[in-house]
Amino acid sequence: MLLVATSAMWGGISAAQWSVFFVLALEFVLLGMIVFGLYLQEQRQERREQTREKFRRYVDLLIDKLDSQEEVVIGDAIPRGKRRLLRQLLYEEMVQDRRERRPDLLRLYEQLGFIEDDCREARSRNWRVKLLALRRLYVIPDFYDRQLLLEGLSDHYRVRLVCAHILARRGEVADLIEALNSLSVPSNLMEQPIYSLLRQVDDERLGVLLENLGLLEAGRVRRAVMVSAAVRQLPGILTHLQELKSSTDVHVRVGVCVSAGVLQESTALSLLLDLLVDPAWEVRAQAAKSLSGHDDPKVLMPLATTMNDPDFWVRQSAAMAMHSVRSAPGPKGLPESMNGGPSLEDLCHFDDYLKITADWVPRMAGPRGREANKTSPMPVEVSS
Repeated sequence: MLLVATSAMWGGISAAQWSVFFVLALEFVLLGMIVFGLYLQEQRQERREQTREKFRRYVDLLIDKLDSQEEVVIGDAIPRGKRRLLRQLLYEEMVQDRRERRPDLLRLYEQLGFIEDDCREARSRNWRVKLLALRRLYVIPDFYDRQLLLEGLSDHYRVRLVCAHILARRGEVADLIEALNSLSVPSNLMEQPIYSLLRQVDDERLGVLLENLGLLEAGRVRRAVMVSAAVRQLPGILTHLQELKSSTDVHVRVGVCVSAGVLQESTALSLLLDLLVDPAWEVRAQAAKSLSGHDDPKVLMPLATTMNDPDFWVRQSAAMAMHSVRSAPGPKGLPESMNGGPSLEDLCHFDDYLKITADWVPRMAGPRGREANKTSPMPVEVSS
């Protein structure tokens, strides 16, 4: 009787009801697997933290041995898996830049043979293994293997970048030029690693690099060298800018504008006024932008003329520059007239210009100006 009732009950379930039941059961199974996976991950993370804490105490013990002038010979006895974990832990400790322990950590890292391990892995055929090894070697201030680093300049881009940064610390200028030429800079956003690299180059080598600027292939890289030299106020930088203002490379001429804006000198001011009529709109826009840092009222007439430029970004940069000059603490407002030039009322039209930029300027600039106004403001050149 019970079997007959059960058969009748199950036989009364339709195919649609069976499918719903199956989907609900599957969801419960998946939910259980997710919860179990999270539990396993939590347990693994807890074990990892316990292991790391144990190794931190182990590192403290090794440092105590170094302080007591005992010879640390237990490095080879560490199991392979634990040895890698200890090396990674020491690397992370060094990256945190704990100044009171950093020298001891570096000495321990070297004495345990981890630098040799990294050098060996830095010659691996796997670029990811090589990259991790070079990143660990990067935190070793005294590390410098010229042949290894030059070999890395023909590898994956990230490997080239790390090798170039290590060469920038101690490498010769010829090696530094080769490193810079190995780095592609397709956009302004890719310039930041170049500026970071150049900050590690001392003034003497940067000056030699500036003298040999023609050996650098990419215009954006040459621009970065110029701007870095201008920020440091290297001797002879103005002479180089005078020579480079007629370069055929637009990026170089933009770099001249950025560098002249950094220098804030009268000769640099004349450079910017010359480049304010450059054939390339990018150069004219950057020249107008760089003029905003000069308080000399004589820049107002050229900027007022530039406000009639056919390009939208140039006009906007000129207007913003005039506004900056007017509000500067140096000159007390604009003079009533400038050698028979425009009157104060005429020169101050840029105030109205700033107010109607969002409407009138895009219409006057045509389709290109309208599209530019809808998207984003003028791209900002990296100055330092």
